[in-house]
Amino acid sequence: MAWQDNANKNDTSFFGAVLLGITLAVLLSFILTLIVALTVYLSSLPESYASLLALIVLVISVFFGGSRAARRAGRKGLIMGISVAVGFFIIVFLLTLLLSPHSISANTTTLRLVYCLLAGAVGGISAVARM
Repeated sequence: MAWQDNANKNDTSFFGAVLLGITLAVLLSFILTLIVALTVYLSSLPESYASLLALIVLVISVFFGGSRAARRAGRKGLIMGISVAVGFFIIVFLLTLLLSPHSISANTTTLRLVYCLLAGAVGGISAVARM
């Protein structure tokens, strides 16, 4: 019976850590997107850099979200980071599907998924390595 209670506790802490990481990634992405939008609007920075800046925002957000989830869990940095990356990617994909379905392509979607997975994995691993 004790092993079952411990398993439930581990599941709860895993999902709590991943949910915290996804929440942080979404909030950070929103804040950084506002900063980038204001910077592009108020400066002479060409709008052609928008997709590159959006990719940078995505990578930074998922990196810190994966890092925070792994730090909270204290272990399994790779799994935590990838879980945050997948959750964040699903949210971004669904929002893109809802708000701008014509901008979805297989190539772009695949690249964003790869960048999310790499950023989350590196964030999670680096957080556990620093503990």
